[in-house]
Amino acid sequence: MAKKKFWKSNLFKIIIFLIVFLVIIFFGSLLFDWGYRFRKRTIFLRGSYMAIAVIWVVGTIWGICHHFRFGDIWRGMIDDLYSHQEDFEKDLSKEYQILLSKYPMAVAQYESKCWKQDPRPTHVEIMDNAIKISEQEWEERERKAKESMAQKHTKQ
Repeated sequence: MAKKKFWKSNLFKIIIFLIVFLVIIFFGSLLFDWGYRFRKRTIFLRGSYMAIAVIWVVGTIWGICHHFRFGDIWRGMIDDLYSHQEDFEKDLSKEYQILLSKYPMAVAQYESKCWKQDPRPTHVEIMDNAIKISEQEWEERERKAKESMAQKHTKQ
């Protein structure tokens, strides 16, 4: 998979958004300050001028976020940050699926025991530890799991 160029990445877009937002806030604060400095005007005129400055800043930032879909870009940046972890999980998942197809009952018991641990391991840790177990150990676990399942069925 080819790497994205930095200026085409979601992180770069977020940085540009933040710079634009800071510029808008700066100009809005100038307008607010001018409204505050209208000493010889009525309070209504000063308040309305300051309110217009705040509304302009909030409305402009909201408009930019809505028009350029800031939320989608933000989620894309978060996805980019976790993509390395996801690649690792996908590689683990392929090996884990093979293991699961060979020894379904043993893997199910292993997962059940892992979920009961405190602190509870993540799914990636469970898969990683399961892959590290030898084939002979899995064969033994599967045999024991089938025996215990057969005993449960005969009791019923």
